[in-house]
Amino acid sequence: MEVIRELVDLVSRNKLKSIELLGQAEQGRTSMVNSLYFKIASGEFISDEEAASYYFDTQPADQSYRKLKNRLKNRLINAVFFIDTKQPGYTDWDQAYITCCKEWAAVKILLNRGASKVAVDLALKIFKHAQYYQFSELLVNISKILRLYYSTRQPDVRKLKYYNDLHTEYVRLWQCENLAEDLYIRLVHNHLINRSQAAPGSSLAKTYYEQLRPLMEEHRSYHFLRHVYLLKVAALMEEGNYMETAIACDEAINALAAIAFVPPQAFLTFLYQKLVCHIQLKDYPTGRTVVERALELENEGSFNWYKNRALCLLLALHTRNYQQAYSIWQHATCHPSFKQLGKRSAEHWKIYEAWLQYLIFIGKLSIYPPETNSKFRLNKFLNEVPTFRKTKKA
Repeated sequence: MEVIRELVDLVSRNKLKSIELLGQAEQGRTSMVNSLYFKIASGEFISDEEAASYYFDTQPADQSYRKLKNRLKNRLINAVFFIDTKQPGYTDWDQAYITCCKEWAAVKILLNRGASKVAVDLALKIFKHAQYYQFSELLVNISKILRLYYSTRQPDVRKLKYYNDLHTEYVRLWQCENLAEDLYIRLVHNHLINRSQAAPGSSLAKTYYEQLRPLMEEHRSYHFLRHVYLLKVAALMEEGNYMETAIACDEAINALAAIAFVPPQAFLTFLYQKLVCHIQLKDYPTGRTVVERALELENEGSFNWYKNRALCLLLALHTRNYQQAYSIWQHATCHPSFKQLGKRSAEHWKIYEAWLQYLIFIGKLSIYPPETNSKFRLNKFLNEVPTFRKTKKA
């Protein structure tokens, strides 16, 4: 059910005309597929057991229910291609990426059916957008198609050399981007698995960064630079060098700002790290400036918005603005999208709540009117933060 619910949520959030995309009802009646869609979207069905019992009075493993579920799943996947990227919330980068991916799928189908002229005409159009937005994987695939076309289908020595040279260049870029991403993923995975076992003085981040640093002169793509600077910031953070980390964050922001199309999320990542540095350095006025700059780039209720609110709450606590800290916590946890946060992120907010409860207990924070059932219970709290309880960091 989780896969279907995610698809339903995607279709619902993007305001697709679900009735048309899922298929018209027969004789004016709502089809069973549409009925299942709307009941999942409204939250009436949370599990497969509920849906299977409602429609067939059986278990989820029943063939009739599985067929119904698969029909809905297939229609929802088809509906993804009709997402309107011109609605609010889609950056230029988002629009370009989704459009290029859809059109590239069309190119592959056209080539498969022998319509090579149409396919190449569309591929050339995609190629220009992919070059501007540095979609390296698409550039590798399209240049491969074009060099094949101009070598066999429509022989042209000049164009063959041109696209062959570009293919070589983009393969190298793609490989470097993949290497940078791979090293960053390894670092994050190692951190998650060995959270409390890091050896003093050992820095995978620094090793990985030094491995990539010589490549920065040749490659300045968004995807490559982002991961290289993430590793550099992580290396400096591990050393506890917050001043240098803040400088590295500014360096990353400036490097990315030189690229015209970079999405706001890329800047937010480094603004958050910079804010952490200023909190550690007790440079709260600068921290407040960073918070305000980050807020301009965020959508309220998004994952990044919650991350900003969490850091802002920490800033308020450090500056002893306890009432402000409580207001931030209340606004965030009462937001409709709070329930969609992952378990680990939600645990952070449970810990913040415990801090605020302690401030209330010692008389540093007053709530008007006093909340009912607000008595802090340690056992209940520990049960609500299983991840942090294991690492004893809560």
